[in-house]
Amino acid sequence: MAALVRLGVILTMFGVGSLILPMFNMQFRVMMWADPAQPFLGIALALAGVALLIVPKVLASRGASPAEQPAPVYGPPLTEGTPAQFAEAGRFGQPAPVQQLPPQR
Repeated sequence: MAALVRLGVILTMFGVGSLILPMFNMQFRVMMWADPAQPFLGIALALAGVALLIVPKVLASRGASPAEQPAPVYGPPLTEGTPAQFAEAGRFGQPAPVQQLPPQR
């Protein structure tokens, strides 16, 4: 969901900016190719950005099911146990078990 919000902010900035900057004889470099399509492309980008800002809020207000919500990447750390117990736990996001190396001669 955070990625949608970030993308929405970026699209909105480029959309609104590409509409306002030509008034000051400026333009975003990445939007220079679209000068013939302005102001329609700027309006479309701004609307797409606003839509991406609204979608996460609408989904959150509807109470998205747990299957749709992202699982946490990191759980509580496993600090005690043998490497076999770490492997047996098989929990996503946990650090790999530390293996003991034989002593050097």
